[in-house]
Amino acid sequence: MLNRLSKLIRYFKAPTFTTASLCQTGGRETNEDRLAWQTVNQDSGYWVVADGLGGHHFGEMAAGIVIKTVSEEYSAHSEITTGNIRYLLNQSDLRILNKQQIIPGGENMASTAVLLMMDNRRAIWGHIGDSRLYRFRNGQCKCLTSDHTMAQLLVNTGQINAKQIHSYPERNNLLQSLGGKVFRMNIAKAEKFKIGDVFLLCSDGFWEYLSEEEMLIYLQADIPIEKWLLQLEQQLLKNVPKQYQQANNDNYTALAVRVE
Repeated sequence: MLNRLSKLIRYFKAPTFTTASLCQTGGRETNEDRLAWQTVNQDSGYWVVADGLGGHHFGEMAAGIVIKTVSEEYSAHSEITTGNIRYLLNQSDLRILNKQQIIPGGENMASTAVLLMMDNRRAIWGHIGDSRLYRFRNGQCKCLTSDHTMAQLLVNTGQINAKQIHSYPERNNLLQSLGGKVFRMNIAKAEKFKIGDVFLLCSDGFWEYLSEEEMLIYLQADIPIEKWLLQLEQQLLKNVPKQYQQANNDNYTALAVRVE
């Protein structure tokens, strides 16, 4: 009886979201990654990661535009719908395109984006480029996004397997991006989350140095997600010289949220 009652309480109790983040330059001179999140009354919110490209500080400008756009527009488009995800990413694309027209030399600025939104029962997400969203549930890891890259296209056509993406020479060759010549986002249908779910948004500089098995090893039920990210960062830094015999790894960014 008590067990049933506790389950009912958990079911009707509004969830809360615990968030942790890291955003590091890595082996590069500048950091072109950006992230942001906002929760409203602790039972709804958004989480976004953007990875800019274009060089000469244009990448960080493009990623910053994505973050600023989502933060400014979210309050009026916070309902969990595909239309709102589409609007926020479309607006980010338009603002980057506008900036390209007025900044000398900035015609190639662009950015990836992965955007997660949740209310008190459901989650919805969209992405463009190779920034990813993972979900950890009951000891299992699932990548909820599919990269818009040449490497992923080769996986889709059976020419390489998914694990080979990490070492594929042109793994960072983007086919689509915000502000790019080709723009087609992927948006998931809203689905119910479960208490205990952990979502991880990250740039390619984070996931390409870590396997899903490593992500799972460090994620224990009682571990604070802040500590989990720090452990993953330590493993990432160990893996960089092993994979590439050098330390000039990309910027790496991770944004984790646990549903409680």
